[in-house]
Amino acid sequence: MLSSLPLKDPAESYLVTFDFSSLVDSIDSVSISVSLERGEDTNIPDMILDAATIAGATVLQRFKKGSDGATYIVRADITSGNDQYALAGYMSVQALK
Repeated sequence: MLSSLPLKDPAESYLVTFDFSSLVDSIDSVSISVSLERGEDTNIPDMILDAATIAGATVLQRFKKGSDGATYIVRADITSGNDQYALAGYMSVQALK
């Protein structure tokens, strides 16, 4: 089941924390992805701002932009030793009125 992240305005950028601490003690590598769940957007890769940061058993990733009215799935895939895990959440974008 995916959790919902706070509503995001297209003009905002904010940091999302993917917490893997219940699964691993440390993370060797991470891959971040964004996919469109609902709405329209032709620039999905532009939502990922800079590289992800690994801090112990958490991954920090900043997201920006997004299309008004769209919902995305943001996902972090990690490797820890021989194990691989993923966490994901819904990110809805709506322009503030």
